[in-house]
Amino acid sequence: GSIGPTSAPSFDELDDVGGCPDVWSAQTYDQGDLVSFMNLVFECTEDPLSSHCGQAGYEPNTAPGAWMIAWTVVGHCSGSIGPTGAPSFDPANSVGGCPDEWEMGSSASYEEGDMVSVTISTMPLRQVAYRCNAWPLSGHCGQISPIEDG
Repeated sequence: GSIGPTSAPSFDELDDVGGCPDVWSAQTYDQGDLVSFMNLVFECTEDPLSSHCGQAGYEPNTAPGAWMIAWTVVGHCSGSIGPTGAPSFDPANSVGGCPDEWEMGSSASYEEGDMVSVTISTMPLRQVAYRCNAWPLSGHCGQISPIEDG
């Protein structure tokens, strides 16, 4: 006997939902929340299965497929979702003016919690503030530049 040709496969075209929502991360999701992965958009399923949407192992489009009980593919996306609200300023997390510029020195130069700045560019002037880590790393704060790889 012979095997005859089969019919051509059929594909369902996904809706273009516009800009991509945030990429999945381990957090709490509610029914209807959207995430993206590789330009596909997934919707968190209805309760009670929505409780799985933010759990490790249920990330959209991953093997072995447990994600399919928590997420539904709803379309494809490109770019990002439109502009967000204006940035907000949190005075509790402000370092005020830039602290003194970091200088290489002995291990006693900086202590845990000390703040320093590093100049990223001079035109325009851009500086980034860093805080010396807790012990035992604090012993290195004067030895290794905050922007040095290594």
